[in-house]
Amino acid sequence: MGHKYEPLVLAQLLPQLAEEIARRLAEDAEGAEFAPQVPTLRILSRCGCKEPGCASFTTGARRSGKHPTPVRTIALFSTRRGMSDIIIDVVEGKIVNVEILDRTDIAAVLDEAFAKLRAGTA
Repeated sequence: MGHKYEPLVLAQLLPQLAEEIARRLAEDAEGAEFAPQVPTLRILSRCGCKEPGCASFTTGARRSGKHPTPVRTIALFSTRRGMSDIIIDVVEGKIVNVEILDRTDIAAVLDEAFAKLRAGTA
């Protein structure tokens, strides 16, 4: 019997990050309506760029091909030292991608979690 992949839940894996994203979305005029989605976001895959500190991940699928689905981008710029800018992509009302750069701490947690999934030990 094969191993069934269960997507990682952002709020369980990185609760402080989930809280930060939800708070920043709630405080943003363009992003407030998407804040309630954050507690249930599932991390489907990691960004494959291999840049040090990239902690970006996908939470949903985008349609591609001849008629790709329009993407709405919400930039949550940081105003506090030690916090990163976060870019949220939304397709058809759902958060599909979270881009976070220069956060080696978050990248390390994500890399470890995905390594466990690949090894079948998660």
